[in-house]
Order: sequence, then structure tokens, then C-alpha cells
Amino acid sequence: MKKQKILSIIIPTYNMQDYLCRCLDSLLIQNATLFEFLEILVINDGSKDESLRIAKEYENKYPEVIRVIDKKNGNYGSCVNRGLKEATGKYFRLLDADDWFDTTALEQFLNILFKVEAEVLCTSYALRYNNGKCVVIKNHSVDLNKVFSIDQLSMKKEDEGVLCMHSLTFKLDLLKRVGLQHQEGISYTDIEYCFFPLLKAHSIQFLNICLYQYFIGRVGQTVSRISYINSRKHLYLVSKRIIAEYVLLSDLFDLRKKLLLNLIMFPLYRYYLVNLVFSKPDSDFCEIEQLVKKSPQIINRLNNSTYKKIPFVKIWHSLNFRLSFLRFI
Repeated sequence: MKKQKILSIIIPTYNMQDYLCRCLDSLLIQNATLFEFLEILVINDGSKDESLRIAKEYENKYPEVIRVIDKKNGNYGSCVNRGLKEATGKYFRLLDADDWFDTTALEQFLNILFKVEAEVLCTSYALRYNNGKCVVIKNHSVDLNKVFSIDQLSMKKEDEGVLCMHSLTFKLDLLKRVGLQHQEGISYTDIEYCFFPLLKAHSIQFLNICLYQYFIGRVGQTVSRISYINSRKHLYLVSKRIIAEYVLLSDLFDLRKKLLLNLIMFPLYRYYLVNLVFSKPDSDFCEIEQLVKKSPQIINRLNNSTYKKIPFVKIWHSLNFRLSFLRFI
């Protein structure tokens, strides 16, 4: 009889042959009994390298824990959507194939999962640069191990980056209730993974565990400047979807709206940066501007955004550059 899984880990994988072993090895905890409560789903997104073969080797060695799902290429969101359909664990979280978990922290985390009931769990994470530098991103302003109502959660400015894909674990029941469905065929949908569950969740708990190890510096990584420029359409689609939802939230508590606004600013700021600093505005920019006008909170945050200490959005708005960019569309 199979054990009821306590945690489903979804690993979207596309051409990750150089990193996948490190990722999967980090999940092989020493406690064999506890290990069997894990469900690891490697979603191979039509890789053209050896990623599928590597994943299958781990599946053959750990068939009770690791399962490989091979599918046609559909980008990140399609992998998450497939993982949501297949997952059976009490809790659900994402792990990118070029990143990894701290193995000791994972074992601690699993033991805690048997004792908690919060819909959202937030752990610390580390930025791991390819030059060896490590920066830990952790909560400083919220009591650890206490369960909070999200409507009453107040975080200081220095903790705005704490709530993100790398830190958040959700109850699978919450994701099913929300009907979480990522846009497919585009990047940056990890923002949707955070935004829509936090829109509906009731409870959140912060844990003193540094679990996720986020590797920064890989060639072709979606957080590079060239990727932002080449994928501006993706930034537009993600921003448009979550902003359109946000401007309808008149009945939400202010503290929850503030948390959601922090998530919105990640793709939106980069979309503005691409259009106003790195290149010419594209034909979708006017539509985003019209959406943004419906939210004074978003306008204020954008006007306070800076690039190399220059408030580029504020300058754009104050000088009415909208008229000058019409020639580009």
C-alpha cells in the first residue's frame, strides 16, 4: 500500500542535462522512511538534450518517489499545469531544474509538514551566484512559526522580496480551490503561481528554514537583461493578467492588497524597463498604461521605481512621452 504523500515537488525541465543531477541529488534525504513521503514529479518539457534520460535513471532507482512525465514543449506554465493535475501530496511546491534544495533543510521541512495546517508556508531561500557568492533572503519582520491571517499580515519594506516562488509552499487543496491555471507557452508565470493562491488563501506561516537554493548566472537564464528584452511579450501577458485581476479587488483588505502589489511589480517593473530604457515601446505598452491608470497604488509604485537612481517612469509620465511613442505602433 502506497503512503499518502506529504509533499509534491514539481520540477519543470527543459534542456537541463548539466544541472538536473545536482537538483535531484539534493532531494535524496538520508531518512529512508521520510523519503517515501515525498512525491517528485520531473516534467520533461520536450527537452532535446539528455534531460529525459537522466530523469528516467532516477525514476528507475527511486520508483516510489520519483516519477517522470514526458510531454511536448509548452514552456514553464504548461509544466506547472501538468504537475497540478498529477500531484497527490498534502503540500505542493516548485523547484526549477537548475536550482536545488538544501538537503538537510528539506528533511527538517518534511518533519514540520506533518505538524502544520497553514495553507501557505514561507521558507527562506539563498541566492547562489556562479562566482560562489551566497545571499540569504529571509523574513525579518514577521514572527516565525506563528500562523497569521493573510489579511492581517504586515511586512516591512525590507521583506518585500520574501514572498516569491522560491519561498512559497501551498496546500494542494488551496490550489485546487483557486483553480490555478498558468498561461502556457510563455515564461515568468511563476508570478501567477504566487499571485492567485495568495489572492484566496486564509492562513500563512513563516518557518526558520533556508530551503531553496536559487542559482544565478546560467547562460540563457530568464532573469537576464537579454531574456527580458527578447521575452517582453511574456512580461506583457503576465502583467496584463494579474493587473486586470488586481484592479477589481476593491473589497480586499489593504494589507493583502499590499502583498499582491509587491508581486505585481516584479514583471511590471521589468516590462517598463524594457520598453522605456532598453528599447522602444512596443504596441502593447499603451494597453498596459491604460490598465495601470486604474490603480493609484500601481502608478505610485511605478513612479518611485528607479533604474541606476533615475526615476525613469516618473520622467516618462511627467514629460508626456506617450505622444512621442505613437510613431512606434
